[in-house]
Amino acid sequence: MDKACIYLGGKKIALYKKALLALQNSRIKAQKIKREKYVERVNKNLFLGKKIIGTNFSKKEYMLIGASLYWAEGFKKDNRLGFANSDPYMIKLFLFWLENMYEATHFCTFWVVG
Repeated sequence: MDKACIYLGGKKIALYKKALLALQNSRIKAQKIKREKYVERVNKNLFLGKKIIGTNFSKKEYMLIGASLYWAEGFKKDNRLGFANSDPYMIKLFLFWLENMYEATHFCTFWVVG
């Protein structure tokens, strides 16, 4: 059988490739379980947040939400308005705010920079 090496605590340990593959599969399985628990926790918190706060906001509440997002994550440069955030829900909410509060679709172009 072929051998492969791993490093554990700075020491080189020889393993058979079959054992190394089993370790890799275990790591992948553990990562998948961790991800599933994370997604479950996020969905639970999202549900609880919607239950506590609700989803039907007044125009004044949307104005405050959008202004807060802009204040925290927004910027202006060279006559451009920007919003820097990696959470797609935050970006969607910010765009919703621009489109509905300022009817920004008539004079703005939206794009995502990765």
